[in-house]
Amino acid sequence: MPNKSVILKIITKEMMLNSVPGLKQKIQAKFEKEARVKEISSLEGFETSLIYGPAAPAGLPPEFTPLPGAQIPIKPRAFARPEPAGEVAGIKFGKLTPIIQNPSINVIECPGPGREIIIRTYNIRKPYPVVLSKGEMQKLIEQFAEKAKVPVINGLMRAWIDKFMISATIVNNQVENFILQKVIYPHFA
Repeated sequence: MPNKSVILKIITKEMMLNSVPGLKQKIQAKFEKEARVKEISSLEGFETSLIYGPAAPAGLPPEFTPLPGAQIPIKPRAFARPEPAGEVAGIKFGKLTPIIQNPSINVIECPGPGREIIIRTYNIRKPYPVVLSKGEMQKLIEQFAEKAKVPVINGLMRAWIDKFMISATIVNNQVENFILQKVIYPHFA
């Protein structure tokens, strides 16, 4: 025998369905429609390659060939990771390219060589499993300095290129750490 809470849930459900006229029929029609869609999708008879290429559906004569150019174009998925491109804003970011291309990431902090970078998305800081070597850090800073026409000297270096601003600490002509920011609205515009 079902317990009291199950009985109360069933009674409450029936009372809610019966309180609005026609609601019960709408819900039943929705479930029937979903069941029909499941039946249609489970039907055999079409090869899956029909969607992706020029193969003919099963059951058609073998001499049938689709018209050239009748392929359905495949759009890339929205959640696919962007592949590292060569350059962004004229700078080769290397391992950081996919992070740079992600629009939700605003700030990339590199606390030093051999340490995981820290990313900021919507004011939330979290470590990201990418580690830069001293050479990679130096190369990135030199590219920014060359493009922005800023000398690389001991102390704090800041450079602004396109929509990226970088601040780096340089000691003995070696990069200790840097912060790379994506700037959407320039402050001096």
